[in-house]
Amino acid sequence: MKKSQRFVLELSKNVGRILFIITTVTVLILVGAWAYKFGYRIMEEKVKVVDVIKEYEVDIPKGAPLKQIAKLLKEQDLIESEFIFTVKVRLSEYNGKFRYGKYNILNNMSEEDIMQLLATEGEKRSTVRITIPEGLTIAEIGAIFEEKGLFTADEFIQATEEGTFSYKILNTLVTDNDRKFRLQGYLSPNTYDFFEESTATEVVEKLTSETDSFWTDESYEKAKNSGYSVDEIMIIASLIEKEGTSDAEDRANIAGVIYNRLKAGMILQIDASVVYAYALNGEKIAENGQVLFEHLEIDSPYNTYKYSGLPIGPVTNPGKTAINAALNPIQHDYYYYVYNPATGKHEFNKTLEEHNNAINRIRG
Repeated sequence: MKKSQRFVLELSKNVGRILFIITTVTVLILVGAWAYKFGYRIMEEKVKVVDVIKEYEVDIPKGAPLKQIAKLLKEQDLIESEFIFTVKVRLSEYNGKFRYGKYNILNNMSEEDIMQLLATEGEKRSTVRITIPEGLTIAEIGAIFEEKGLFTADEFIQATEEGTFSYKILNTLVTDNDRKFRLQGYLSPNTYDFFEESTATEVVEKLTSETDSFWTDESYEKAKNSGYSVDEIMIIASLIEKEGTSDAEDRANIAGVIYNRLKAGMILQIDASVVYAYALNGEKIAENGQVLFEHLEIDSPYNTYKYSGLPIGPVTNPGKTAINAALNPIQHDYYYYVYNPATGKHEFNKTLEEHNNAINRIRG
């Protein structure tokens, strides 16, 4: 190849590279300028200049999503761009805080002022405060929500059975046995504020989340060291909830008795399991809930008088003190207990003879 030809070839290659570089730089400058302008429009706060200040009424429907709110504002020319307003809201402290209702908005208000107005004025979503006591079953909790008018008890039960809830606390939940209610034991008793339009699934989600948040890494470690699964700990806690008093030490002592009897291979013989077995059949043992000998033969996998080991599921939804007792039982040599109404606590004994003597003394 001649020198002149090589020169022309090299020149054309260099020109191509230069054109590519110029084109790339130009594109970057244009993109940068657009991004700067867009970013400036996102961040700038100013009072709009208008020929005539006018007031517009904007009606934000209950439950309206952000996109719909932006559209309503744009229809009145109160914002420049639906998209930019939506982005600004999501990046602001007002995200998720807009209220519904009728607003009077001046056309010279900045978008920041409009966001603040929508987040602080208008109508608050109505709430209802509901207290769920310790020791209730799923059916009983559902009845509370039905009484408050949020939804029916059947809808609540259906949500516990069909809802999908991804919480660590549910990882060891046993679902392949004859357990009546899947989430029995996992709905945390507490006082809650719910929106009046809350669905049954949203409520169950909240109650389950409360239980999940109570379980710390230390709690899981204690369950692991105990030799029992989290699900079994929750079953034990449910028994403690129904058997124990409100006294934390009393509950921890009952927990110790349960573990001692399980370790010794003794049947638990816990009245609360019998009461629950009857309740599942729609029957109530008695107004005072006293379990008699005639009740002990009910054929139910929850009956700890008839079957050894733990019942197949929690008999109630335990509170935090009962769960704490199940995780932190008092170590002792007791295998029996009986409630003494004179002291408001249980008396604990090592032998059946001592136990029977205590019963005769307390009950006269």
